[in-house]
Formats: sequence, structure tokens, C-alpha cells
Amino acid sequence: MGKGSSTGNLNRHLKLHPNKIDPPTMKQVELMNNFLREDNQRLIFTNEIFREKLATWIAADDLPFTTVESPEFGYLINICNPSARILTADTVKNDILKIFKNYQTKIQNLLQSNAGRTLADFLAAVRCHSPKVRLEISAKIQLTFGTISDSKFW
Repeated sequence: MGKGSSTGNLNRHLKLHPNKIDPPTMKQVELMNNFLREDNQRLIFTNEIFREKLATWIAADDLPFTTVESPEFGYLINICNPSARILTADTVKNDILKIFKNYQTKIQNLLQSNAGRTLADFLAAVRCHSPKVRLEISAKIQLTFGTISDSKFW
């Protein structure tokens, strides 16, 4: 990056004002920084990683499971990597449920091992900064464990 380039100016501005970056963008910045580091190793494609990331994307962006059955989506994935296996909507749904169940188990273990800590402490520990995600997780925790009152969280 040149000293006078627009990306250089943007980079300096964001370093001076990190509060202007929203959490999802911060995650993207972190991923980009990791990718751009000299010691970065190329990611190796596997259908297992692709399948997990695809399910995570569908769930995170609240997309219909049938997104993966769109011919345009299949064409796009084929352009990116011809060895990628295109999944069915049912497979994506099952993968999302599996990921959720694993995540739920991790949360239960974390809550059990940290009895006495507040919900806000827990959410900070799992790095949930999005208000929408915090509300969804707290609702699921309350359904699983009963009502939790935490004045610091609310």
C-alpha cells in the first residue's frame, strides 16, 4: 500500500477509529489481516470444510435452505472449485442442526463449568457482540435453563 493511496488512507483511518467498524466487519478485517500476513498458508479446500462453512453461512444470513439448490449457485460454486460437492437443502438443514447441537453442548458445558458467572460474562466469553445474536442466545439459554436475570445484560 502506498502512503498516499486511498486504501492506505482508509487503513490509517480505521486504525485511528476502530469504533467505526461494526462487529461483522471487524471479523472480516481480522480474516483479511490473517490472510495478508506473510506467514499465511494457503487454505486447502476440502468438501468437509466447504460443507461446514456453507451451512454456517446459510444459518448466519438466515437464507432458505433451498439456496444451495439454485442452478446459479451451483454454477458459481463450480466456477470457484469444480471438486466441490453441491448439497441438497435437506443436507444443509441437517448440517445446521448438527452444528447447532454441537454449539449447544459447548454452551451447556461452559455454563456448567462457570456457575455463578453472569450471563453478560458468558456472552463476553463466547464473543457475541451482535445485539441480535445476544438476544437469540439468551432466549435459547432461558428456554434450556429457565429464566436468567442479569441486570448487567439487560
